[in-house]
Formats: sequence, structure tokens, C-alpha cells
Amino acid sequence: MIDPAVLAELNAFVEEFTDDMTTFATGAYLTEEEKDAWDAPYEVDAIVEVKRTLAALVDAASELSTPAGAPAVSRLVGSTIDQLGRINAVFGDAVIEPEEEAELTEFFARVAGALELDASDIANLPTFEQSDPYDDEMTIDIL
Repeated sequence: MIDPAVLAELNAFVEEFTDDMTTFATGAYLTEEEKDAWDAPYEVDAIVEVKRTLAALVDAASELSTPAGAPAVSRLVGSTIDQLGRINAVFGDAVIEPEEEAELTEFFARVAGALELDASDIANLPTFEQSDPYDDEMTIDIL
């Protein structure tokens, strides 16, 4: 099981990450004048799906025993990446861009570290570049 303090940190990341996405998607950081010439990059509905997907990852990870096996964690991360890819596709590929991919890749490494994977196994986790969002074999069914 993941240490409760670490689990709280993982959940806090999900909250902060999706809060930042909401700020970006709503233009909350802009002045009223700036909003007049601004178009939202994606619908706020996308964030709900991203949050649900990341929360499902944390929940599933919390149920794994530690140390968890690399194959189980790789399947979990791969499934999450694929699900995020599908969400991204639904919303015009505007939700998960390189900056978000980098943050999420670090997050996945933290999840794997919490499950006591070694550095080599963490380095070999699935990546967004390897993802096939339409591979239904490894899906956390939330949509």
C-alpha cells in the first residue's frame, strides 16, 4: 500500500494540475479587456474527464501492494496515458500539450516511486509518444 502521506501528495497534484487547467481554460488569469479578444483553448468539460482519469490512476495505484511489479504499474500508466489521449482527441488535441505531458510524466514517475519501482523500471514506463489512445485493451473505462 502507498504511504498515506504520499497518497495525499498524489491527490494534491491531481487537484493542483486540474485547477491550473481550469484557470487556463477559463482565462481566469486575463483581464476583462484581454478576454474580449481571447478564445478558450478547450471546454472546461475536458478538465472533468482529465481529473476523473488521474483520480482513477491514484485510486488504482493505492490498491496495489508495495512493492508493486513493474508490469502492473506499466499497464496502469499506459492505460491512463491512452485514456488521456482519447480525451485530448475528443477536445481537438488542445488539452494535453507538451507542457502537460512533461508534468504528467513526472507525476507518473512519482506514482511508480510510491509503489517502490526502481529507477530502471520508472525510466521504462510508457510515455505519451508510445501511446495508442485507441487501444481498448488497456483502458480505465471512465468516458
